Amino acid sequence: MAVYEINKWSIINDSESLFLKALKRLTKARELINFWRTSLTSQQQSIIGMPEISRFLGIIIRMFYNEHNPPHFHAYYNEFMAEIDIQTLAIIKGNLPKRIFALTIEWASENRSELIEDWDLMRNDLQPKPIKPLV
Repeated sequence: MAVYEINKWSIINDSESLFLKALKRLTKARELINFWRTSLTSQQQSIIGMPEISRFLGIIIRMFYNEHNPPHFHAYYNEFMAEIDIQTLAIIKGNLPKRIFALTIEWASENRSELIEDWDLMRNDLQPKPIKPLV
């Protein structure tokens, strides 16, 4: 009987440990979601979100409404994300694999005027225009 009780408590402790780990991950995910939501007005969150400007070779380009300066865009590739300055084409925050960064910069340099135009539109709460993908 004593062995059963020890195992029973061991199982309960293991379950509690797994539950606490899952709860911590969920809390971190909620914090991240809330962080991104604070960049948008409630109307933008419900209607538009974070518009996709372009998509090519698995790379997704997005911009936020009323985003902080300098003018930049967000590039996503699998688990990677980077904020890239439109003027200098330097990474402000985050990282991308070298090849993906090179493709993103090639696309951005070809479409810099369109990126600036979309930045200005979005700073005025207007819908951005899609930009042709890299081919």
